Amino acid sequence: MLNWAAQVNKWDVVQWLVEHGKANVEATDKYGRTVLHWAARGNLDVVQWLVKHGKANVEATDNDGQTVLYWAAQGNLDVVQWLVKHAKANVEAKNKNGQTVLHWAAYKNKLDVVQWFVEHGKANVEATDKYGWTVLHWAAWSNLDVVQWLVEQGKANVDAIDNYNRTVLHWAAQKNKLDVVQWLVKHGKAHVEATDNNGQTVLYWAAQGNLDVVQWLVEHAKANVEAKNKLGQTVLHMAAYENKLDFVQWFVEHGKANVEATDKYGWTVLHWAAWSNLDVVQWLVEHGKAIVEATDNDGRTVLHWAAQMNKWDVVQWLVEHGVDVNVIDNYGQSVLHCAAQKNKWDVVQWLVEHGKANVDAIDNYNRTVLHWAAQKNKLDVVQWLVKHGADVNATDNDGKNGSKIVGLTEVQKRKRLEIATRLLRRNRRSPFFEFIVTYDEKWISFMNDERYGEWRSPGQKPGRSKKCANLLLNSLILRTENGTAVGTTNSKNNGKKCRIWRRIL
Repeated sequence: MLNWAAQVNKWDVVQWLVEHGKANVEATDKYGRTVLHWAARGNLDVVQWLVKHGKANVEATDNDGQTVLYWAAQGNLDVVQWLVKHAKANVEAKNKNGQTVLHWAAYKNKLDVVQWFVEHGKANVEATDKYGWTVLHWAAWSNLDVVQWLVEQGKANVDAIDNYNRTVLHWAAQKNKLDVVQWLVKHGKAHVEATDNNGQTVLYWAAQGNLDVVQWLVEHAKANVEAKNKLGQTVLHMAAYENKLDFVQWFVEHGKANVEATDKYGWTVLHWAAWSNLDVVQWLVEHGKAIVEATDNDGRTVLHWAAQMNKWDVVQWLVEHGVDVNVIDNYGQSVLHCAAQKNKWDVVQWLVEHGKANVDAIDNYNRTVLHWAAQKNKLDVVQWLVKHGADVNATDNDGKNGSKIVGLTEVQKRKRLEIATRLLRRNRRSPFFEFIVTYDEKWISFMNDERYGEWRSPGQKPGRSKKCANLLLNSLILRTENGTAVGTTNSKNNGKKCRIWRRIL
């Protein structure tokens, strides 16, 4: 009742409940907030009364570790001043994320509160939270006024870095705070080419946000467009991957960015664009004069990657504009191989039907696309490839070909269906039946359980069911005569078929 009255600003009810109803001042709501937390948002009289007469705890924390002073910092300066001066509230108290009230006031753009904390509360301007962010980092997300005051009057360090080596300028650039970026560079002398742990400059972070910030950094702050991160990627790589066509166009036309710059993997800007969107690919080829046949360190072209990433529209556009569909990489793999390895069977079919891809192309291990389809148990794809001319008898370096795999798959499918049909005709359904149909070994545990003795022959031990099941499957797969399964035998039973086999047939 007390917390509810506080939340709806019924302070006369709060006072009556404390004085006459003996309500517990320290009672918390589901967020861990006391009535003093709620009052601190702006009601000085109630705060004073609760502390003086209700003996409310000023340092009580909510579920986020925030004291009453945190809540006061979001609202009225008078409450903040009284809590610090008279209630001795701790200015340096930190919440669960390691943030002080000064962090919070800066983020909330409470300039008057920030000024008072620094000048009178002696708050530490360089205090860092769990992410290594200073008060200035937080201010950069908010408003220029707070940033200016902290640097000019609070002597905040402009080049302070967080746990990831990101400066205040990195964050201001990412958050599209153009006025903050301009002021930090012009007046704060912030370092434009500062890099974070990944080697990314301020321009990288700006490229994630607004083009205005990017343009100003390049034109006025002379930010290096060709700067590379630890993976060797430029901002143009990033813009292409992020599908920021306007950024790509500006970097190439005005920033004079190198379209053929490669990263540590040998990927060009066009390689990265192929992972993203056709619009960027088209513009880079038609206007940026990007080389379509450029290869990475593994000899893979843009078409290899587009096929592997299932970028249908990019694949079609590249092929229709004359890109060689049968080009191979350093491992002898064609575009068709790359699509097959990643189960992109729609791309495989399109490349064969429309791109005229060689269906029997072999890699350095003499594997064709048919080998990959068979290995991945794609029976429908295998059948489709065979219909379109794939050589079933082509063998790889291990002597394996597709015909054995196809035949084996057909035998398994046919024989399991035959056994299932016989069992259904007898109106019997058992764990053994499920095992044969699904080939899921979880049913073996049921067959071995004493509770399922009715599915074993009289006197048969539990462990025999698994043995017979495996023998039966071997019979289905390996022993066929004119498409009819032969009963399994072993030496221990003098050539007789196992009892479960006899029982089913």
